[in-house]
Amino acid sequence: MLKNKSTHLSKEQQIQLGSYYTPKILVNKVAEFIEPYTNNSKRNIIIFDNASGCGAFMDIINNLDFRFADYDKKACAFLRKKLDNKKIFCSNSLVDVDREK
Repeated sequence: MLKNKSTHLSKEQQIQLGSYYTPKILVNKVAEFIEPYTNNSKRNIIIFDNASGCGAFMDIINNLDFRFADYDKKACAFLRKKLDNKKIFCSNSLVDVDREK
């Protein structure tokens, strides 16, 4: 199982950037909420986290298809070390929204 490593920024840098790291309790609630959908083998499920940071949701993707995006280049580099490079996007996913991004 992969572990979330939100240590690439100091506490001061996190505050300056307005960074938010999803607490484990919230990750678990999301996992609980989406479980009926992700356990349905008849569906083609893709998990998308458009502000993935250091991957708090990596632990719940298991064998699911996923896409992670973040604007923070250091967070993207961390994710690329742990996950499929082609599924990590270093961009602001809320600007110039385009299905081809």
